[in-house]
Formats: sequence, C-alpha cells, structure tokens
Amino acid sequence: MSIKTTTKHTLTVNAADLKKNLCASYLQLLQDELEAKEIDFEYFKMDLDRFQDELDSIVKSGFAQSFRDGNTMVLLNGEDFEFVEYWFDKNKNLSEELVVRILDDEGNQMEVVQHVDLSY
Repeated sequence: MSIKTTTKHTLTVNAADLKKNLCASYLQLLQDELEAKEIDFEYFKMDLDRFQDELDSIVKSGFAQSFRDGNTMVLLNGEDFEFVEYWFDKNKNLSEELVVRILDDEGNQMEVVQHVDLSY
C-alpha cells in the first residue's frame, strides 16, 4: 500500500464578483466594437448574443461550463487569475489540486470548480 499526499489550493470567490467581471469584459468588448471606424453590426449582435447566452448558462447550470469554455481569465479578478496561471505553470504534472470555491452573497457555498475545468 502506498500513501499519496496531495496539496490542495482553494480560491474562494463571490458569484456576484464573477458575474461582474464577466459583464465588464463583455461591455469593454462591445464598447470597442462601437468605437471602431467601421462598425460591423452583425458581429456586434453576435457578441451581444454570446454575452446573453453566457449569462443564461450561468443562471441555469452554474459557472463550471463558463470556466470550461475558456472564460477563466474574464471571470476571475487579476490577482486570482495570476495565481491560476502560476499554479498551472508550476504543476505541469498536476501533483497538486486547485479548486475555485464559489460563494453566494450570504457566504454559502454554491459551487466548486475543479482545476480540470479551468481553461483560458
């Protein structure tokens, strides 16, 4: 019998902050499109629809799919995302575990996203 010890890192974040970060990112993208010399309204509408779909998905199914879809960078604040990048660089062989623990406004755990779902 062998015993394996794994170090577990937990990022604890608030769901409202994740939504706020996502909204700010999409709003910046949409604003940039509006300020372009030639506005492509079809492209703008596609991004607006993607934004709505992302919010709907989070409401229906939680944040894990959004993290899997590559939105880790826009969901997390800068400091937390830097830690995720550092963790992945350091743990190429995944000898440690990383989870994102998502809390509601009352501090209750809503969801836990495993490192295998963090994509960017």
